[in-house]
Amino acid sequence: MHCQSFENRVMAQSVLFNGILCHGSSALNLKYKKVFFYNDVILNIIFVLYVNYFTTYQPGSIIITLMGTQAWIMNRFEPVSWDRSFKHWVFVQMPALFVLSKY
Repeated sequence: MHCQSFENRVMAQSVLFNGILCHGSSALNLKYKKVFFYNDVILNIIFVLYVNYFTTYQPGSIIITLMGTQAWIMNRFEPVSWDRSFKHWVFVQMPALFVLSKY
């Protein structure tokens, strides 16, 4: 039996926990901030691939994922600021949340 509600809950909790570690360690300039960053990125890539493979919301899921990925890449080149955080939230996290909600 394919239990999407359990998978959604595990993915959502993992994204939340890793996001807190990644962004919190970066904000506090902790020693292991790069480890948390790469862990967050790798886990998000795995979840994106998994959801895009199994979702029935296609081609919308792929299109939104590509747009969010492009926004994430472009955002990486901007200096750290409140504006950058807001763009990350609007153009990366919210579209990803929408795609996950369609899964």
